[in-house]
Amino acid sequence: MIKFIARLIVTLVVLVVLAVAAAWYFADSLAKTGVEQGGSYAMGVPTTVKELTLSLLQGTLTMDGLRVANPAGFEGEHALQTGRFDLALRPASLFGDTVEVSKFELDGLDVQIVQRLDGTNVGKILESLQRFGGQGGREEAPVPEEDQPGKRVKVDRIVIRNVTGTFHLLPETGAGQKITVRVPEVVLSGVSSDGSGVAMGELLSRIVPAVMEALLEKGEGRLPANLLANLESQVHAAAGPEAQKLLDQAERSIDPNLAKDARKTAQDALNNLLGQ
Repeated sequence: MIKFIARLIVTLVVLVVLAVAAAWYFADSLAKTGVEQGGSYAMGVPTTVKELTLSLLQGTLTMDGLRVANPAGFEGEHALQTGRFDLALRPASLFGDTVEVSKFELDGLDVQIVQRLDGTNVGKILESLQRFGGQGGREEAPVPEEDQPGKRVKVDRIVIRNVTGTFHLLPETGAGQKITVRVPEVVLSGVSSDGSGVAMGELLSRIVPAVMEALLEKGEGRLPANLLANLESQVHAAAGPEAQKLLDQAERSIDPNLAKDARKTAQDALNNLLGQ
């Protein structure tokens, strides 16, 4: 009996070690799959990650080459593509429902805004993000977080550096050219301070509109007024109550006076389009 119990204990220990080793070995691929599935679900287009490395001991995650494809019918290899993410995590939280992130920094973000007569590629993505608490007047209710794939994420501060936006304008607008704008840094605070964390879809619906807001403010005076007004309207439609606070931060991260002037220009252009 004693031998049997000893063998049973040894067997259980081996199984536990194998389980931990498997979790360790597959941690990268599981995290990569989670990001890709969450991004694709939230933005309505295929989202892929080139490389992701997760260190459970150090509580760090690095990710390169997050790529968001264009919606159907739009030319170009991608709508958004990132450089390197650096995240610091609380290791124990990886095994729970909510991953706690103490550091979230991204260096390099390329946004390709392609204009067509029926709208823009980024506009289509923003429409998809409206499902996650936006205020765009859509009939369907926001997606409950328990129905969204992947874990919840709790993060207070996000730093995004070296943002480049290239606007591909229509010939019909009289431009037919590319306009590139650059934002050195966007800093967002209190990203998920309203609770115990948010699902990936909700997180993206807070970050993407804030980045687009920063690009639009930087491009004021260079972009066609109707394009600026339409995108400004979609940005605010995609942002829920918490994301609205982040839009104000995105404006302040550039220049308060420029943000104020750009908002007035966009609102005037929108009123003219609506005949008000």
